[in-house]
Amino acid sequence: MNPGGATDTPRIAVVMPRGMSFGPGRASSIDLCAHDFIRHSRYRATTTVFADELAQPYEGLGVDLIPGRLARSHIMRLIWLRQRLSRARPALVVVHQHLPTAAWLARLLPGVPVLLHAHNFLKAKAGRSHRARLRQMQRFARLICVSDAVRETLARDYPEITATVTVHNGLDIGAWRPEPARENIVLLVGRAAPAKGVREAVSAMQGVLARHHDWRGLVILSERQAEQAFSAGIEALVAETPDRIALRWQRPFAEIKRANETAAIALVPSVWPEPYGRTALEAHAGGAALISSGTGGLREVSGEAACFLPKVDVPHLTSAIEALIRDAAARARLAAAGLERARQFDLATVSGRLDAVYDDVLAQRKA
Repeated sequence: MNPGGATDTPRIAVVMPRGMSFGPGRASSIDLCAHDFIRHSRYRATTTVFADELAQPYEGLGVDLIPGRLARSHIMRLIWLRQRLSRARPALVVVHQHLPTAAWLARLLPGVPVLLHAHNFLKAKAGRSHRARLRQMQRFARLICVSDAVRETLARDYPEITATVTVHNGLDIGAWRPEPARENIVLLVGRAAPAKGVREAVSAMQGVLARHHDWRGLVILSERQAEQAFSAGIEALVAETPDRIALRWQRPFAEIKRANETAAIALVPSVWPEPYGRTALEAHAGGAALISSGTGGLREVSGEAACFLPKVDVPHLTSAIEALIRDAAARARLAAAGLERARQFDLATVSGRLDAVYDDVLAQRKA
């Protein structure tokens, strides 16, 4: 564990899911969330992150890398974690997203409170699977949900689980630099998956940008290999209009941040219910006018600061993009409202809420 900090400050162990990349080069939204929370936490000096081995992890934090030969096996990874955590003797363990890892650690580390930080919906099961999942979740000292949408779905499917709390993801708003003069760019950032509305958005961009030659599209996608056929289809679609739309794969967060700080319009056209919607928050913080599907937790993020689509399809996206391109005043209103909305999710606020959850669990442990 991280040896720094005051000796009376409880030690926190944060366990990242397998397959994540806890570093600036290829960080997922979960990696970014965990990193940002720790950087702004009162427990930063006594927090250690346990993450899969990579060449360049985040600097300035306590990080213990799980050797690659072990990280590939769930069982070997758990054995390694148990040994490491047993020696480190943390006051509490926080596992991001992976329910089986959190449940096993709760069994393997008796007396140490384990918290699951859920970044996605915990899908309902049936029969024995439902009862097994319920038993797993009942082992947690707290179940932290990234949105009320996730928490309400959990309460509906597993009403027995009451030790839950919503802590929204956040951003260091002071680190964002929205450009007053915006570039004529329609920006789409997301994962290469049908559920993200990527194909519909690209098709709509092509039609609109054919009528507005002073505008361009920029598509930044991640997880190219996860759905190779879909990714290849998007590449082929973009290749039909290379002079209008640029496609970039797996870009560092700094580049994504800059794109949001300069683009005039951003799209988050998710078809599926988003558990939270960090991409929408990044668009707001960057000063882009946002067009959103509003599914799942997206409305929690945007409030009234986005143009919400009644349906995610090419006609509705075309209409919304066209309207904002033609109306600079509407873009400015949405951008200003988005910046104001983003301030509600500043890390100075949301990290304090997460620290308060830790405080409560630690106080109950002492009682």
